[in-house]
Amino acid sequence: MDYPVMLYLGGLNSHAIAHDDDEYDKLTKRGYVTHAEAVKIEPKADDTPTFSGSFGDVEDQLAEANEHIELLEGAIEVKDTEILDLKGQVDSKDKAIAANHEHIDTLRAALAERPNLPHDDTQEVADLKAKLAIYEESKDVNGDGVVSYDEMEKDELKSLLDKRGVKYVSRDNLDDLIQKAKDSE
Repeated sequence: MDYPVMLYLGGLNSHAIAHDDDEYDKLTKRGYVTHAEAVKIEPKADDTPTFSGSFGDVEDQLAEANEHIELLEGAIEVKDTEILDLKGQVDSKDKAIAANHEHIDTLRAALAERPNLPHDDTQEVADLKAKLAIYEESKDVNGDGVVSYDEMEKDELKSLLDKRGVKYVSRDNLDDLIQKAKDSE
C-alpha cells in the first residue's frame, strides 16, 4: 500500500492519516475505514427511507442503517477511550504539579529555618586582614620562609603578642612567649 493514506471515522467529517502499516492497523482497529467505505456510510441528502417498493428493499435499507449505526457506535467508543486517556494524562499532570508545589513548600521552609548569615562581612574581613598583617610581620624574620618565633627577642615577641591582643605577664620567660605566639596564630 502507498502511504500516506487518509482514513475516515463514521463518515467523511472525521479523518486521520496513516503513514505506515502500524498506524494503518491501529486506526482500522479503532473503526477507521477507507474513503470508499466512508462514502457508503456518509448519509446523503436524498437518502430518506421510502417504503415504496418491495419488502426486501426496506430490509436492505434497515440493514444498511444498522451497519451505519454500528460504525457510529464504534466511533463513539473510540472517542470515549480517547477522552479517558486524556483524563488520565490530566490526572497525572495534576499529581506532578502537586508534587512540585510540595517540593517548593519544603524548600521555602528549609530556607526560612536556615541560620541568618551576616549581611555585612566588611568588619570581619577587616579584622582578618589585620590579623594577617600582624602574622606577616613575624612570619619570616631571617628570610628563610618559615615563621621563626625562636629567633625573635623577648621584646619582639611581647610587641607581637600586644598587636595580636594576647595577654601575657611580665614574668613569662622566652619559651612561654614563643608558645603564646604559636597558639595565637
